[in-house]
Amino acid sequence: MDELVRTLRYYISRDLVFLVSGSSVVATFFYVSTDSPWIEIGHWPGVVLAAGIGYVIGYTLQEIASIAGLVTTAPIREAGWFMEEVYERFNSRPWEAITKEMKLLYETQGEYERASAKGDAPDYERLVMLMQIGTSGGPCALICTVLLALKSQHSLALASLLLGMSLILVGRLKAMQLARFLAEGPHVRPCEK
Repeated sequence: MDELVRTLRYYISRDLVFLVSGSSVVATFFYVSTDSPWIEIGHWPGVVLAAGIGYVIGYTLQEIASIAGLVTTAPIREAGWFMEEVYERFNSRPWEAITKEMKLLYETQGEYERASAKGDAPDYERLVMLMQIGTSGGPCALICTVLLALKSQHSLALASLLLGMSLILVGRLKAMQLARFLAEGPHVRPCEK
């Protein structure tokens, strides 16, 4: 039973990111297209339908943004100068290009995915979830920006734009950290033995 709970937690926690990201687009759409800014809470079929549509939107926008090169869920072996600076500032160590072949990185990632599904790789799972928040939340926030701008909600649109760009930046940073994690393994913190 414990293994079933761990497996469900693994899938639900990742899918929750898509649900929340995409639902922000659905909520923004309802806000700009109706007089009532929210779906009526008492109308459960509508809420469930909107959540399902939100999940599809969150996942699809992440994949479209990946295809367009705006975000990536793949390990980053080489980064541009700007992301190298961001990485160094965040990690207090300079970025070094990953020399391992992508095939080896993906094999290692497969091992971590299997361990994560069993609940045995919490550091890896947290890193992937944080990356997904950026790679799904960023593109969804940009769509919200467009919808809000069309409604002439300029201050909200600006806030959404800044959030979206920040999330995309964080998603790229986490993809770089994921690549380093896969290439070198998890680092033992100084306080751990």
